[in-house]
Amino acid sequence: MTRHDPRIPRSTVSAVYSRAQSCCEDCGTIRGLELHHLRYETMLMGDIVSIHGRETPDDVDLLCRNCHHQRHIGPLSGAFHRDPVEVENEQFDLERMMSAD
Repeated sequence: MTRHDPRIPRSTVSAVYSRAQSCCEDCGTIRGLELHHLRYETMLMGDIVSIHGRETPDDVDLLCRNCHHQRHIGPLSGAFHRDPVEVENEQFDLERMMSAD
């Protein structure tokens, strides 16, 4: 069974599955696949806006449930955290917004 946010455009979902060859992009399994957001916001005409419903293949990875969970759980503390790629993308978007002013 595959889970994904129904708001993600079908063309994006298809492109991500194609890129990943319908396997987890971290471990290669074909079971329990989910789409993992690498960013949640982007700049649009000088404003930060949600990408929900406008995701591109560069905005999401295809992961199995275990790898998706591992992207969000700290290895030592077990505490939930945001994927470092998400944080990096958010910082990049913020810096881009600040330089546009």
